[in-house]
Amino acid sequence: MNKKNLGIIIVLKNNYIEGIITDGDLRREINKVNRNDNLEKLMTKNPFIINESTPASKALAIMNEKKITSLLVSSDKSVKKIKKNLKGIIHIHSLLKNGIK
Repeated sequence: MNKKNLGIIIVLKNNYIEGIITDGDLRREINKVNRNDNLEKLMTKNPFIINESTPASKALAIMNEKKITSLLVSSDKSVKKIKKNLKGIIHIHSLLKNGIK
């Protein structure tokens, strides 16, 4: 979460997206969680995912609509599957920095 300054942790199982944990999730749950809890208790199990051919302007529109700062990106081939293969992450600051509107 701190290493890339994105504010999220991606939970993968066998290279497939299981969910995400955001810095907001951690802040909301910090007093409720104990060290023996597993990640499933904290993670969002159905994060917003776009495919790699989604236009950047569409990604920005989704982030604004959903009030989120990051989207997971999967390959076109895996989007139709229930289990999605992670290709990358796109962050709202990167879009804005590059002039995407």
